[in-house]
Amino acid sequence: MKTLFYPRLAMNGIKKNKRLYLPYTVTCIAMVMMMYITTYLARSESIANTSRGVYAQWCLWLGIIVMSIFSLIFLFYSYSVLIKNRGKEFGIYNILGMNKRNIARILTLESAFTLIISLLGGLTSGILLSRLAELCMFRLLGIEPVGGLLVDPAAIAITAAVFAVITVILLLYSFVRIGRLSAIKLLHSEKEGEKPPRANFVFAIIGVLLLALAYYIAVTTPSGLEVISMFFIAVLLVIIGTYMLFVSGSVALCRLLMKNRKYYYKANHFVSVSGMTYRMKRNGAGLASICILSTMVLVMLSSTISLFSGIQTSTLVRSRDISVILKYDSNSESISRTLSDYCDTAFETAKAKNYNPVNPMSYDYLELGGYYSDNAIHLAPHSENGNNSSADIRDFYFITLDDYNKTTDMNETLSDGEILIATSDKTGSEISINDKKYKAKSVPMPKNISYGETIYSVFFVILPDNDALYDMFLLNKQVYGKNASWLNRYYGFDVDGNAADEQTLCEDISNTLAVKCRYSENILPSAEGRNENLDMLVATYGGLLFLGIFLGLVFVFATVLIIYYKQVSEGYEDRERYATMRSVGMTEKEIKKSINSQVLTVFFAPLIFAGIHLSFAFPIILKAVKMLGFADSTLLLVANLICFAVFALFYIFAYKITSGIYLKIIERK
Repeated sequence: MKTLFYPRLAMNGIKKNKRLYLPYTVTCIAMVMMMYITTYLARSESIANTSRGVYAQWCLWLGIIVMSIFSLIFLFYSYSVLIKNRGKEFGIYNILGMNKRNIARILTLESAFTLIISLLGGLTSGILLSRLAELCMFRLLGIEPVGGLLVDPAAIAITAAVFAVITVILLLYSFVRIGRLSAIKLLHSEKEGEKPPRANFVFAIIGVLLLALAYYIAVTTPSGLEVISMFFIAVLLVIIGTYMLFVSGSVALCRLLMKNRKYYYKANHFVSVSGMTYRMKRNGAGLASICILSTMVLVMLSSTISLFSGIQTSTLVRSRDISVILKYDSNSESISRTLSDYCDTAFETAKAKNYNPVNPMSYDYLELGGYYSDNAIHLAPHSENGNNSSADIRDFYFITLDDYNKTTDMNETLSDGEILIATSDKTGSEISINDKKYKAKSVPMPKNISYGETIYSVFFVILPDNDALYDMFLLNKQVYGKNASWLNRYYGFDVDGNAADEQTLCEDISNTLAVKCRYSENILPSAEGRNENLDMLVATYGGLLFLGIFLGLVFVFATVLIIYYKQVSEGYEDRERYATMRSVGMTEKEIKKSINSQVLTVFFAPLIFAGIHLSFAFPIILKAVKMLGFADSTLLLVANLICFAVFALFYIFAYKITSGIYLKIIERK
């Protein structure tokens, strides 16, 4: 009998507090399920053995680390609310003679039961849905499904270990919290609100300034490596500023309204403003958490959906199925004839292999790294950058006017001393290249010329002819020495066949050209298929999209759980206050109007601020995804709008469900 005493108390504790334990356990089950599925896919041999699977699995392993960290954060918050709302129960146990060690024993058993239920439910669901998730992954990667439903013991062990560690951490927290409170404090702990920094105007102003600084960084940060570091700085400032604003700024605003006697001393304003002040002071941190989580969901889903949807427009994908790159370092007639001969050889090789080559296209270009500022292009190594900063670094593509017109179906002309420029930078009517001045005219970016826009912005310079291009090549040799770039002849065409056929043809062309140029040191040939890069992008972006969906679900579960606990906690805390209002003559209609005014304002403030955060984050997100070759800013904007609209509908649904629970608690006698 004594052996079953504590297990029975633990089970009764879970049953009596099912309003708190049920959503917590359901969330644990969902997170265990998603953790197992992610780990299973990251270890799946069926995916690893495909051409695109390796890249996708790297993304999934990253997701496992991120999911573990955020699962700990979300469950810690939920568990802290759960323990706080059970303080009265533990206080009664303490008064009736139980010491803190006995209470710790009950908590240990409750945590063990919750962990067992979560692992059994989550792993069972994960195993049953793992094959469906694997098929979705195959679909995203665009490859034929293989294998069948399997159980991965290692994935089970990893998932169980992660959540066992999280449970131990939460249990240790509960021991510390219960251990440091007396029985009297435990009895009244439910009425203790969160303890954020004291609300005052200084904190409110600091919060506004931090958000303004974060927005400024997001809008003004130029393209380049610093985008990543500045993005994380902006995120950190947004998190701190949001917490300060919700905790102190909201209370400061309410106090300003209270000082306005004409506004405050009205029946419909008096109760709602005073209630808002009390509510925001207690729950500012929780609402800030909802805002940050909502922003994370929106940023993650919109960016990953855009990347995956925009693969075909990525600058990293060649414009033709087969691309031959011929590097050369001379402008002689013999080299020119040899280059044309090599292009013809590649085309004839494809015909000989029965691939039916069509849509041939060729152009010459010189790719250089340098700096651009104040209408001046400065070609120089990084060690000699002078007054230029890393924000001024550009990837310069020099091409001829004939090639620009040919590849873009334009009919541009040039006068003496004039060049054309295509860039997103602001430019004037004159531009200098290493102190040599030219008249300049802006033109649209070329559409069919392949360029890999990744870290730095691309800047096209269109020169009059091949002689001018060769002069720029000589300047490049003078400036960069042994690190100078070669001239390039691009030759591409489309063929029939799948990715494997393209790869085979590329190998045949490479071998044929290697034999032809074995005695030449002035030409270096290479061939690549469009699907080769496409495979890598589909795998990487598909893995990121899958990860974005799963992490988005984790954040959504956390958001709903926080909203739910906020409503339940506030319902029990506000019940006595509204009972007092009834006793002094306030009607049910007035009470409901006051409740709706407060709850609507409080719980929709995070959604509004999440939309504001997302709007200001758009420029820096665009620069970040451009580093992955993404080129369609309109697609990213549309994805942002759609994701926000869908999330807002989901948020309204969650509010409707949880606000009903709050009203039931308030109306209970």
